[in-house]
Amino acid sequence: MPYTRQKSSYTTHSYVQNSTLFEQSLDIYHPSAPSKSLPTVILVVGSGWMGHRSIIYAGCSWWNAKGPRTIASTGATCVCVRHKGAFPVVDSRVVVALAGFAGLYTKSLVHAVAMAAGIYMGWTLMRRGSATLENMMEDVATAIEYIKDREDINTDNVVLGGYSSGGHVLTSLLNRPDILKKKNLPAKVSDLCNGVLLLSGVLGTEPSPTSKKPRWFTDIVVKSVWGSEADKVPSPVHKMLSYKPKSKTKDLPPHLLVGCGSETFGIPLLDTFFCRDDYAAAVKRAGGVVETILVSANHWTVLDCDELFVKLFDKFVVEGWPKVK
Repeated sequence: MPYTRQKSSYTTHSYVQNSTLFEQSLDIYHPSAPSKSLPTVILVVGSGWMGHRSIIYAGCSWWNAKGPRTIASTGATCVCVRHKGAFPVVDSRVVVALAGFAGLYTKSLVHAVAMAAGIYMGWTLMRRGSATLENMMEDVATAIEYIKDREDINTDNVVLGGYSSGGHVLTSLLNRPDILKKKNLPAKVSDLCNGVLLLSGVLGTEPSPTSKKPRWFTDIVVKSVWGSEADKVPSPVHKMLSYKPKSKTKDLPPHLLVGCGSETFGIPLLDTFFCRDDYAAAVKRAGGVVETILVSANHWTVLDCDELFVKLFDKFVVEGWPKVK
């Protein structure tokens, strides 16, 4: 079977009634020759959880668009879901350091204090109204509810997917039946979708049990995003390790994990967040079926690489993944 990329077009929709926020919108990518036998992939895209201000989310959105285009090029309809973003936490130590430099340069305590106050107040105002993880999960659940109600796309065969931090938000949501029920969605994941696709997903916010990497680095990153709420942010791989099926039937749909030969240019500390193999083992331990695919790209080039297209084409078109229930 020839590997020919299809062209696609997309339309943008707000999934929150009366909302004008770009971050609460989604793009539906329609392939030029869609196949009803292929799944509709709902892909939650990532930005390191960041957003809230256009200077952050505009660039991330442009970059993330490569993912749904690649998926749609296989002939599958893809819905690219954005959600409200966080804004970096201001670190008092950084403020003090900058103020200290200003004081040394101007030799004025007044200038140092004024700079410290200005930085802190300005940053606090910029961060006001930024999203919590709870907000992000609710946005994604609302988007799924919105898509499920549409008649112009196939919702009988849905794959839920996530890229980068979008993988973290999605997998965190799938462990929150209370939010799913609130949005009139099935609390049981296997009733919600036929498969889960994680593209270079952030699946750990702390080192996995088999990792020998130090925790201090992940703590710094997580706290820079969530601040005082950092301790409440779940680590998907640890959640999956403690997962207990709620019934004798399969609670988990099949998982397809796509990883990169070098997620973050081989930087071990950053690779801690992309614990693909540990997550796959945890899914198997929980009774789920999981496949892993490795592509010779990195976290930032994987979305539009030809190898990803070929691998997904093989899974969707040739193998018919996931099998319709």
